[in-house]
Amino acid sequence: MTCEDDGCRDVKFSVGGVELDFEKVIKAIEQNFDIAIEERARKIVNEKFDNLLNIIDDVTERVSDQTEMFKYNWE
Repeated sequence: MTCEDDGCRDVKFSVGGVELDFEKVIKAIEQNFDIAIEERARKIVNEKFDNLLNIIDDVTERVSDQTEMFKYNWE
């Protein structure tokens, strides 16, 4: 490796002897990472939402039970 006039070095990125465009590889990694983060975030939101719905269902059932318990026939 020789140093260029501006102090940079020419570096080649290869896998299995095949030269790859480093910028494209990094972009692909970033896209895959972004997709993984989005999927995990969606899973967390869905879990929280499901938990909230379960709590709401429980409260609704308890209110309904209490309503039936204190129901009075006014006729």
